Amino acid sequence: MKERLKHISNPLTIIAVFCGIAEVSGSVILPFINTANQETFIWFLMFFPTMIVILFFLTLNFNYKTLYSPTDYRDDKAFLDALGYSSPIEIKEKITKELKENEIGNVVSTGDIKRPERIT
Repeated sequence: MKERLKHISNPLTIIAVFCGIAEVSGSVILPFINTANQETFIWFLMFFPTMIVILFFLTLNFNYKTLYSPTDYRDDKAFLDALGYSSPIEIKEKITKELKENEIGNVVSTGDIKRPERIT
C-alpha cells in the first residue's frame, strides 16, 4: 500500500506538527534531565500546549484568513476574494462612482461655502 505523502502546505498542519514534535521530544528527554531542572521542564511541558492553543484561538478570532493556504481554495480568484483584494476593473468602477458622487456633492455644497477674499 503505497500512499502518496502530501507536503505540508497548511499553517494549521505546521502548528500541529510542531506541537506534536515538541511534546514527544520533551517527554522522551525528561528522564535524562538533571533532577533539579525536571520540575521546571514539567511545568513547561504543561503550559506550552496551553499557550499554543490560546495563541491559536486569538489568531483565529482576529486574523482567521492567515490560517489558510492558497491551495485550500478552489482557484486564485476565491483566494483573493477571501483576502479582500479587488480586481482592477472593480477599483476603476469604485473610483468612477466616487468621482461622480464627489462632483455632485461639490456642486451642491459650493453654493453654501463662502470663499475667502483675496489678500493683495
